[in-house]
Amino acid sequence: MLIDNSREIAEHIHLSDRFLIVAHFNPDGDAVGSGLGLMRILRDNGKKADFYMPHSVPAKYAKFAGDQVTTGELPDISAYSTILCVDFSSPSRANLPENVKLENLGAFLIGIDHHPDNKIFGRLNLVNSEASSAAEVILDLAKFAGLKISPDAARSLLTGILSDTGGFRFDNSSPRAMRAAAELVEKGVDFGLLSKELFFSKPLPVAKIEAEIIEKRLKTAFDGKFAYALLDEKLFYSHGLNPEESEGLIDVIRCIDGTVAVAFIYENSDGYRLSLRSRDRSFSVGRIARRIGGGGHELAAGAFINTKSASHAEKVLLENIESELRR
Repeated sequence: MLIDNSREIAEHIHLSDRFLIVAHFNPDGDAVGSGLGLMRILRDNGKKADFYMPHSVPAKYAKFAGDQVTTGELPDISAYSTILCVDFSSPSRANLPENVKLENLGAFLIGIDHHPDNKIFGRLNLVNSEASSAAEVILDLAKFAGLKISPDAARSLLTGILSDTGGFRFDNSSPRAMRAAAELVEKGVDFGLLSKELFFSKPLPVAKIEAEIIEKRLKTAFDGKFAYALLDEKLFYSHGLNPEESEGLIDVIRCIDGTVAVAFIYENSDGYRLSLRSRDRSFSVGRIARRIGGGGHELAAGAFINTKSASHAEKVLLENIESELRR
C-alpha cells in the first residue's frame, strides 16, 4: 500500500505551528521513536509540538524519552491545530484515555504509518507498507518537506527503525531501511551505543518476567510449530511492572527453534489481546488477526477477543493457527 499525500502534508506543516502527536496503545520502539523523532523535528523547525500518551513511557524506552513525553490527562485539544497519528492503522488503536475517541476530538488528523491494513482515516495520509517502520516514513517526509533533522531527532528515528527491524534481523530489513539508517547515523548517531541500549540492556524486572514466562507460562502445540503463553495483569504487577510494559516480551519465545509462529495472549479488563509473530514468510499471522477482527503485518499482527474466558480465547487462537497451518 502506498498512499502519498506528502506534498499536502509538507504544506500543512509549513503553514501550521501547533501539533499534538499520538501513537498506538501499548507503544513499542517504533511508536516511541517515531513519535519522539517527529516531535523533535517539528520543534527544531520552530513549531510547537507535543508527544502524548496517557500512561508513562514503557521502562524499556524511558531512557530515550526522558521527560519529553506528555503523560496523564489529555491536553486541551483547542491548543493544537493538528493531531499527527503515528504508527497505527485505525482510530481504535490510538493511545488515548479509555473514554476518548480520536474521531470525536474535532482536530485536523494526519495519518503517518506503514501498516498494510491502514484505514486511511486522516484528512491527509502518508502510508507506505514497503517501509520498515513509521520512523522510516517520517524520515522520508522530513526530507521531502526540507525540514532540519538534528542528531537527537535522528537518534529517535533510528530507534524506531532498529526496533521494528529487530536490529536488522527481521524480514523487513530491506536495503531501503538500511540506507535510511545510514543516513541517520551520518547525522551524528552512535549506532553501536544505540544498539546496545536497545538489544543488550533491560531492567531487571523485565529479565525476571521473561524467565517466568519461559519457566511457567510457555505452551506449545502442533508438534512444536506453535509456541504461546497466557499473560495476566497479576504477572506484571508481581514484578513491579504495569501491563503496558509488555512490548518486546514476545521476542523471548520468538527465537524458539522449530516454531513457525508464536503468540502471547494478554488478559485485559474486557477480554484478551493477541500478539502474533510469524517466523515463516508463508505463514501469515496478519491473515489470522484480520479474521479475528484485528490487523497488522503478515509477520507481526494483533487482535482482540471479546471474552471473559481465557480458555475460550486460547481455543479461538489455536483453531485459527491450525487453520493457517493447513493452508
